[in-house]
Amino acid sequence: MNNRAPASTSPLLLRRYEPGDEAAVCALHERALRQVEAFLLGPWNDDLHDIPAVYLNHGGEFLVGVIDGRIVAMGALRRTDAERAELKRMRVDPACQRRGYGRAMLLALEERAREIGYQLLHLNTTARQTAAIHLYRTHGYHQTGRKTFKGLEVLFFEKRLCPDVIDDTCWAPLAVNAVARLFSEIRIPWWIGGGQALDLYLGRQTRPHVETDILILRRDQLIVQEYLQNWQLFKTQQPGLAPWPAGEVLHPPVNSIWARRGEGAPWAFEIMLMETEGDEWVYRRLPAIRGPIAGLGLRTAEGIPYLRPEIQLLYKGRQEYRSKDLQDLQEVLPYLPIEKREWLLDCLRRQFPQGHDWIDYLNDPGIAGVPRLPWDEG
Repeated sequence: MNNRAPASTSPLLLRRYEPGDEAAVCALHERALRQVEAFLLGPWNDDLHDIPAVYLNHGGEFLVGVIDGRIVAMGALRRTDAERAELKRMRVDPACQRRGYGRAMLLALEERAREIGYQLLHLNTTARQTAAIHLYRTHGYHQTGRKTFKGLEVLFFEKRLCPDVIDDTCWAPLAVNAVARLFSEIRIPWWIGGGQALDLYLGRQTRPHVETDILILRRDQLIVQEYLQNWQLFKTQQPGLAPWPAGEVLHPPVNSIWARRGEGAPWAFEIMLMETEGDEWVYRRLPAIRGPIAGLGLRTAEGIPYLRPEIQLLYKGRQEYRSKDLQDLQEVLPYLPIEKREWLLDCLRRQFPQGHDWIDYLNDPGIAGVPRLPWDEG
């Protein structure tokens, strides 16, 4: 039987606890724990009757999540010492679960902990609270112990909060087939990009790839954020990276998102944001260069979408290109149909009227007339 309430169209409002919230907070606490048969009467619930003294006035925090005037979520920080705080009273109304409210509360409390100056969060939860355990593990919390209390198995977790400087060098790129499985149920267009898109076109690997690029339309970014809610997503800043808050719309110059499975995990893929106008994609560096979105990509025999090679090469052909970009051009160009090669040449001439190394290379008659790959659409 489904006891979940119909989803409200109102957004979840997170705010600090107020004195008039006590009855609703206590009722939510009991209701959420009874759902998993983990509610116990006793003095361990007394903190909810004096939240200002226990939390707010002693270096902690207590937040509630409100929908249409009703408290449906809550969570708290309780000071342990100058560097550590305990994550407490994380509850979501059983009728409102599986809507991202727990994740929103967790991220808000982590951000508040950073503001206060805490470096580590720790918590405990019962083994019966499987949804909570999944939430913590997918957001970088690792288990530190377990014990039995009043017949309940209690698990202990902790997480060191992200330092100001995030390691951007540790990559374990997700394989293309794994990306295809991950994105198999999302209802927006996406494409493999970067050097791996060119390998998919050629049907072979031409060089090692230290990262995996995925292209989406910028207008679809919040759909992707919600779809990847169990991943840690970081927006590119100049310089560095910063966590991407839920619901934040990214505008240029923030043009990509990095993803990893949890705190301290290696980066798995980068999501590139493509500009659009109506039914056309738009080349950010020179908006006069554009084309139909329907023509952005090709597919492998297995159905994996990837960016067309001439478009990917255009993005690689910047003024200060990298050695691997030139290698990609040299690998692909002999197999690029003449009309696609001419399109790339025209785009480079428009972008670099003063000249560019690749323009000379594309004009080399020694690479003209090579047959196209049999799977190219022409």
